[in-house]
Amino acid sequence: MVARQKESVRLDPEIVSLGRKLAKQDFGSEKKFGLLIENAIKAYHARKVQPVEASSLLSATEQALIDRIEKRVQDMGKQTVERIANLTAKSAFETIYSSIILEQMFDSLFNKSNPKQKREEIRGLAAKRMRGRLDKEGAEKISSLIQENKALESECNQIREMLAQMAAQYEELQKLHESLNQKHENQKVNSQHYYNRARQIDQEKEELTRQLRNQEKENASLQKKLQFLLDNYSRFKSNRNLIEEYEQGRY
Repeated sequence: MVARQKESVRLDPEIVSLGRKLAKQDFGSEKKFGLLIENAIKAYHARKVQPVEASSLLSATEQALIDRIEKRVQDMGKQTVERIANLTAKSAFETIYSSIILEQMFDSLFNKSNPKQKREEIRGLAAKRMRGRLDKEGAEKISSLIQENKALESECNQIREMLAQMAAQYEELQKLHESLNQKHENQKVNSQHYYNRARQIDQEKEELTRQLRNQEKENASLQKKLQFLLDNYSRFKSNRNLIEEYEQGRY
């Protein structure tokens, strides 16, 4: 096997990043960047420039056609949905309009024999016949779907109630949280006050201790002076002279 030759080339940082990514995908490691370059050179040599350009142009053309077709299909689908919605709305309007007219005519015709009750009886009969026709057409699943919808509606109502309860509980917890935060802030203020007071007391204690030590020193000095006066008392010397001698350190 021929030994590989080391070459140094300059590449764009984006190309280097892309190359390392491809090397990791194809060869399992970013360090096999050289193998990726070898394969790229071989592929370039095999295809040359023109086939690659033709393939790229064809791919771009195909993508443009696909995008145009997808947009056309989406537009057609949107238009179809809008048309169906309009037709459904018009049909529903006509049905409601006809129903109101028929109800008024029915009420006018049977105004002396409880027309509302008769209309309910006719609706029940119509529903019964409709179920029979659906059963004959093999639409038994409609009934089960109706029951399933009712069950889902009941479940949705239960979920709404649960959400309402959870919202109420959350509101209570929020209030409790705010109350605890307020208490915590108050405790922080009180703690800071106590800390400042304790610090002030410590400073006052230190000041009193310093004054006491100074007073003790003064008392000791006075005691020594007094003792000196007592020890060296003389009728020939005044106390002032003795104190001057004491301060000058004669004794």
